[in-house]
Amino acid sequence: MKDRLIFETVRLPNGITVYSYPTDVPFVDARIIIPLGSAHNVAPIRQGSFHFLEHMVLNRSKMNPELDSFSKIIGQSGGRIGGSTYPFKTVYDVEVKHDLFENAFGGLVSQVFEPIFTKEDIENEIGVIKNERRRKERFFPGNNKLGKYLLTEWMNDPLCPMTQRLGSDADLEAMNLSDMLKVHEYYFNDQICVFVGGKFEIDSVCKKLSKIETRKIILPEDCSKISWKKREYHESKFDDVNRYTYYFGGLNESVNDLRETSAIRFILNLLVNHIQGSLYNWLRNEKGWVYEIGYLCHLEKNGSYWKIFFPVNNEEQVKIIRDELHSKIVDTLKNSDLVEKEINRLRSKSVFFYQTLDQVLNEGISFHDDYGKIFTELEYLSIMESFADTDYLMKIYEKHMSPGVTGEFLAIPE
Repeated sequence: MKDRLIFETVRLPNGITVYSYPTDVPFVDARIIIPLGSAHNVAPIRQGSFHFLEHMVLNRSKMNPELDSFSKIIGQSGGRIGGSTYPFKTVYDVEVKHDLFENAFGGLVSQVFEPIFTKEDIENEIGVIKNERRRKERFFPGNNKLGKYLLTEWMNDPLCPMTQRLGSDADLEAMNLSDMLKVHEYYFNDQICVFVGGKFEIDSVCKKLSKIETRKIILPEDCSKISWKKREYHESKFDDVNRYTYYFGGLNESVNDLRETSAIRFILNLLVNHIQGSLYNWLRNEKGWVYEIGYLCHLEKNGSYWKIFFPVNNEEQVKIIRDELHSKIVDTLKNSDLVEKEINRLRSKSVFFYQTLDQVLNEGISFHDDYGKIFTELEYLSIMESFADTDYLMKIYEKHMSPGVTGEFLAIPE
């Protein structure tokens, strides 16, 4: 099979790395990734500064000095421009028709590295970001009461506190031109990487990026490790929960080991997929207790966690699940025929992977962020096929999913 996840890599003399994915589509998708984010809002850098800077960068630039003029140029041509601040990076992206890319990419580079800051724009963004923070802060870092509890009282996944991400009212009111100019200096970082996919001229991209003068910049980070807050089984009532929902999960310290993190995801999928998942078949097809079983894997620089959630009808069903869960998992992992069937199913399903440019770029960026390199599709499939070794899967279970290391929690309708 053709490997669909191979990027051409160019490291420029200024340290910027360009990952290109040329393909014959009538548009281009480009992402500039600055290796600085909310975790770097550490004194003397004011809280919320890097997110505030992201807003300011998109307002005006040397190439497009009128407020929002670049966004309007791109939008009126049917394209898209955006920016996002994460704990450990800030991403700027533009997507346009291929014949407009030359000017569009030059415009994006100018926005990111030649922004124009004005007092009036700062005053406007203060109100905008206050409103953005209030939209999220009630249940942060979740989206409702249960979500907040799971990330603060069961597990502790703080990433960065809301005020560190977006700033307090006092932080925002104090933002000024000097802050923006100082923080923007850190953007000229020799660890910048750029992902570009579509129909474009790589030489033109590299020429524009080569003009940026960079230096080695290492800023302190403040971002707590993911940890357990209350691992032992416990229960709590919520008025936004309609079913008894049992959560079973664990932490993963091996965040830089692709095989190990992939094995955890493989096991979870083996257990709950609706085709041949052993727990799904048990609880839906045999018992009739669930409509669905879900799972989540989260991987970030400050740690990793996974969890399965079982929405059932009453506490008696929860008790039976808890009593039998581990034996069901072990039986599944020792069933080499079922494991092989799941590998074959996922191998067949892989034909649907990487069918769009967005999928390819997102996967490449994810590999780069999580493991420091981009694994090819064939490398990843080879890792998945290695899970036919059921002894290895049992080692993963013992390390990550056995009773001594996992946590449990039951959300009860109020």
